[in-house]
Amino acid sequence: MTSTMTARARAIVAGAAATAFLLAVPASADTGDATSHAHAPAVVLIAARGEVIGGVDIDAAVADLGDDHVTVIGDSGATTGLAEAVSESRADGLGLSVVSVASSLTTQQAMDIAGAVQVQSGGTVLVLAPDAIGSRSNTVSTAADEDARGAAAEAADPPAAVRAYTDVATEKPFPWSIVVIGAIILLIAAGIVSRIRVRRGRMPQDSAALSDLTHGLAERLDELGPTLEALEPRVEATGREDIVEHFTRAATQHEALRQRLRAALTSRAEVDAMASDVSRLDDRVRAITDQLDQLAPPRPPTA
Repeated sequence: MTSTMTARARAIVAGAAATAFLLAVPASADTGDATSHAHAPAVVLIAARGEVIGGVDIDAAVADLGDDHVTVIGDSGATTGLAEAVSESRADGLGLSVVSVASSLTTQQAMDIAGAVQVQSGGTVLVLAPDAIGSRSNTVSTAADEDARGAAAEAADPPAAVRAYTDVATEKPFPWSIVVIGAIILLIAAGIVSRIRVRRGRMPQDSAALSDLTHGLAERLDELGPTLEALEPRVEATGREDIVEHFTRAATQHEALRQRLRAALTSRAEVDAMASDVSRLDDRVRAITDQLDQLAPPRPPTA
């Protein structure tokens, strides 16, 4: 059997050995034959010893924890103070048990004792020795356990060490996640506000630009009006239906565009569409003018 065998396992092994002994020694016959006992194999039962680390019997230490969750090994003189400190720690929600050892231990031995006791007792185990501190916990994170152990090492006496360990182990971590989420929300809100301000700043500029573009298109239509009026008698004089039709379409388009420009254009898309229509009307008027010029008789040479 190994040195880490628990008390329950040792009891099972001892029982099995006793059973084997009883089975190996047959019962005496009714005739009182003593030779059967003389030849029976001798079985010696040796009590298994508990795990011992640094002179500390682990099973004995666990058994001695008791209701106050404190085991004092050696004359440390801190039993009462430790019990009070451990009671305060457990009231704070830390399931702490303390093993106080009067003799010297290495840090590794203190850590091993804490681990062996914690396996049986559960919760958090703190081992205090004059020159070493060990701890093991299944409820405190590794980082918090290391920090708490460091705080306990700087304490003046065992009860103070217990309180220092408890303060760090039960300290609530800074809510960095909430801070990060809040910062992200602020950045998003700042971006939205900035965009709204930019858009509001651009609105007057956009409105002024649209007004100028609308005014420019209206002026171009006003210039085409007299041109169409001048072309009308020349178109009628040709007597050609195709030219009359083209002219009528141009005059109708001119009036429709003038009506549309009575209201200010509200978007760049409307301005672009209107500019395209005015450009097509301008091209149509030029085409009609060129066609009329080709049909006109040549002017007589001047003297």
